[in-house]
Amino acid sequence: MSYTPISEIPSIVADVRKNFQEGITLDIEWRKNQIRQLDKFVKESSEEIKEAVKKDLKMNDFLCFFETSANTMEAQTALENLDEWVKPESRTLPPFAFPAKGLIYKEPYGVVLLIAPWNYPIGLILRPLIAILAAGNAVIIKPSEVSPAAEKVIATKIPQYFDNRVIRVVTGGVQETTELLKQKFDHIMYTGNGTVGKIIMKAAAEHLTPVTLELGGKSPCVVDKNMDIKKITPKICFGKFMNAGQTCVSVDYLFLHKDQLPTFQEEFKSCMKKFYGDDPKKSQDYGKMITPRHAQRVANLLNNVDVAFGGDCDPQSCYISPTLVVNPPADSKLMEEEIFGPILPVITYEDFQETIDYISQRDKPLAAYLYSENQENVDLFTKRVSAGGGCVNDVVMHVASFNLPFGGVGPSGMGRYSGKDGFDNFSNRKAFLVKSKASSDLDLMFPPYTESKVKWFLRIVHFKLPSISRQTIFLVVGLLLAIIFRNQLRVFFDTHF
Repeated sequence: MSYTPISEIPSIVADVRKNFQEGITLDIEWRKNQIRQLDKFVKESSEEIKEAVKKDLKMNDFLCFFETSANTMEAQTALENLDEWVKPESRTLPPFAFPAKGLIYKEPYGVVLLIAPWNYPIGLILRPLIAILAAGNAVIIKPSEVSPAAEKVIATKIPQYFDNRVIRVVTGGVQETTELLKQKFDHIMYTGNGTVGKIIMKAAAEHLTPVTLELGGKSPCVVDKNMDIKKITPKICFGKFMNAGQTCVSVDYLFLHKDQLPTFQEEFKSCMKKFYGDDPKKSQDYGKMITPRHAQRVANLLNNVDVAFGGDCDPQSCYISPTLVVNPPADSKLMEEEIFGPILPVITYEDFQETIDYISQRDKPLAAYLYSENQENVDLFTKRVSAGGGCVNDVVMHVASFNLPFGGVGPSGMGRYSGKDGFDNFSNRKAFLVKSKASSDLDLMFPPYTESKVKWFLRIVHFKLPSISRQTIFLVVGLLLAIIFRNQLRVFFDTHF
């Protein structure tokens, strides 16, 4: 498909900004209608979406759910809760501000640039788009050119379903994206790798534009020494090989106690055969690498390591077989780069603390996983391992939970979206102190500042009301009501008792 002409990009952004400034998106019903249109788009175009992601990535039907129906579920969550989300929040104020109230208003940032990845090329547009629209922003969507079939669906369908005055699509590659980043936006959302993430941040810094970055990283999975390997191996393999490992929260490497390794290797082989048959390349459930170039990059990670299982590489066919590597060198490319492909390195350990130390000495990952029934180790892991999020006794599924915020930390990203956290992320939380019309300012606030004035002002500033429990408040109110209505109560008791 043809790309958006570079010469038109500045005018597209300017037009969207002009329309946003007319207040189109401030109307709550407009926001709800756009979210309903998103729901309608997914439902009416689900077969086209599935066909596109299968063409680009050979996605199986299970993963297609996250490109289609999962987004309608999140849309419904936003529709059900938006009236509550947009309400101003009340906050307590210090005594010297009395009589007044503190309010936090939620307003849209403005025009948001949404740059999407290729690995979930529809879902990772629609999911943040729900939050962006719920918060009342205008948006320019840049789908990934690396997944051309999905890009075509977005470029064709978005104009048909959404308000084109404030929701537009720009297609293209590096040049078009570069031109987009020259324009002024009010927020930028990017999902992808850290190298491009740095480029995004540099461009955003020119306009002091806030960013939300979802960047991935090497997400570890630790298995405690007493866990049932047979039971958990299928879930670990699911978390690693879904979408041929091209998932930002995929299990990047696995820690096993040294005594568990032989059992795991046998269970791994059995699991691969059960999942994908004798030849994964022919399996409808096993995906392909997005392009030959990406496949070659992953194949190169197997240089100078010992392959324990798999290792079949055919980059021209975008194929890398499910592969197991045991105890690769710590300084190998396999252990230094995010794999983003179907290779699972296993590292053996003797003491649980080794795993915590190893993870903590490296970049903070997007996700971290632990299988353990030892509460002491669970507490240690969740407190000491810094990550964007994760699971205990599961993998990946925290991302599918709409009420949990999703995002990274440090090199794995910044900002959160999903549910109310997404609404908050794309909203400017504007704080106001609102005084009563009848109130008058204390003379203590104004010059001349005599010694007496300053003393009284400091007394007011440091004055604290005593802490009163809810039960005490109910008791006092009840006694006051009893005193006020004592005559009526006396008549009631005289009549009925």
